[in-house]
Amino acid sequence: MPDNKTITRIELSDNHLVGSELKHLSVFADRLVSLKVANNKIDNFYDLNVLKDFKALENLDLEGNPISKKDGYSEKVWALLPSLKVLDNHD
Repeated sequence: MPDNKTITRIELSDNHLVGSELKHLSVFADRLVSLKVANNKIDNFYDLNVLKDFKALENLDLEGNPISKKDGYSEKVWALLPSLKVLDNHD
């Protein structure tokens, strides 16, 4: 298993994750570049606040989560994460 210090990409798509479980990824906040959590059960913006501490995060995939259908979704995520370059496979 890789050392926590070398992990820069995590893929957890299709795992029935709820937004509150994102807090468990905070141990990777200083180095995670890509986070794929598509097709889960993330449904509110409050739970995404933990990602504000992910200063290296450039690629986030939330596609297929209930939150991605909410009004102003992409604008709110872009505003929350200034380091982001790609959201749901779109730049």
